[in-house]
Amino acid sequence: MINTTANLSRRNILMGIAAASTAATATHSAPTEVPALVELADALPALAKAHTDACESVEWILAEWQPQVPDPDLDLIRYSESSRRYTKIDGHGIEVAPYPNADIKVFPSIGTAETFQNSAERSFAEAERKARTPSKRGAKHMFDWAEKERALIEPARDYWAEFDRIVEASGIEGAKDRVSETRDALHAAVSAIMATEERSMAGVVIKAEALHAWSCVEYFHKALNPDACKWSDQMAAAIMRQASIS
Repeated sequence: MINTTANLSRRNILMGIAAASTAATATHSAPTEVPALVELADALPALAKAHTDACESVEWILAEWQPQVPDPDLDLIRYSESSRRYTKIDGHGIEVAPYPNADIKVFPSIGTAETFQNSAERSFAEAERKARTPSKRGAKHMFDWAEKERALIEPARDYWAEFDRIVEASGIEGAKDRVSETRDALHAAVSAIMATEERSMAGVVIKAEALHAWSCVEYFHKALNPDACKWSDQMAAAIMRQASIS
């Protein structure tokens, strides 16, 4: 059965929003909205642009400098405490096929000079231990492995030295900090707008503009925004208030 009361309520809300919008347009020359809300709205475009500019700066640096990073030898892939994630200079992981003709790809870690130094020392110690046993089983294999690990010390050192040099020269860490700062400023502004109770439909529009500005933030940060549910509730409450006034 159709809920007539619910349908009437929805119809009244829609009619109220339409009437409020018309009233807001008619009184545009004499705004009655909360001054603090209007001030926040006036500042919003600059904050959103600052964040967009900061993100574009990171993208430009990445496009300019990432191609200069050498491709590491896949033999350098290692997973240990002293290894480092294989990433772009912006810190985002790089997916690779670790084996020829592999059907899967992974986000690997790349060993450092310390990684291979430690591995070589452990392997040599194990090889010597096996060499002292009567059978000497496995000693040659461990000696060969130790030599292989030792040969990777300098390639690993060279790779990470060049990677770190490029990161520093690119200035991407400062650019990333700017993205975080501008995103935090935008978040604070949107929070203030959503928390301020409006007087008219113009205030509801301001809140919609604030949410739209936040929609331009990277998906990861939108998805993990702790205030997302609160903002949606506040927006719903603002619409209901203005519908009831009308």
